[in-house]
Amino acid sequence: MILVHLRDERTDEAQAARRLARMAADYDPEIDSSPAIVLEIFASAQCFGQRTKDIDLLVFFADYRNAKKLLRIGDGRSVHSICVAVGLKGHAPEKVVFDGANCSVYYRDKLHDVTGQSENQKISLKKYIESHPRTKNAPWIINLIWLMRVPSGMLPQSTSNIIGAEATWEDFLEKAALLSGSFNPNS
Repeated sequence: MILVHLRDERTDEAQAARRLARMAADYDPEIDSSPAIVLEIFASAQCFGQRTKDIDLLVFFADYRNAKKLLRIGDGRSVHSICVAVGLKGHAPEKVVFDGANCSVYYRDKLHDVTGQSENQKISLKKYIESHPRTKNAPWIINLIWLMRVPSGMLPQSTSNIIGAEATWEDFLEKAALLSGSFNPNS
């Protein structure tokens, strides 16, 4: 089942949340129809009380089906669950700068560190979850940067947390798997 939570339907974050939901449903229609699969996407999530409180997209995915039915990515690894903080950037390619796997964008002729911002979002989310009395530990959180206007061919070739404009749900899962290293191989 796919649930998309929007604070304001007119924002870029809301459009990206709906796009990600469509990507998942197109990849496997059972994601939207099976009660054993949960995909929740929160646009413009807030982590009140944290240094970095804004998260463009917060994605929770869990597949409770039998191990043989779990979604699999290109290398055959199964995907049971992920928690992802996604930073969105709608900058034109010429306003994006890569230094290895690090990404920065220009805002009013000043360079802004997107990679650092993404890491801060992950840390804030973890602290926010753990600040609640009933929570002992936050889930493993993956942070991704989605460059909405930069083609994948222009992204760094090195390992990074960046996905490009034409990303698919499988690309999203594969990048999350790469960064987590905790997906179950060959199950």
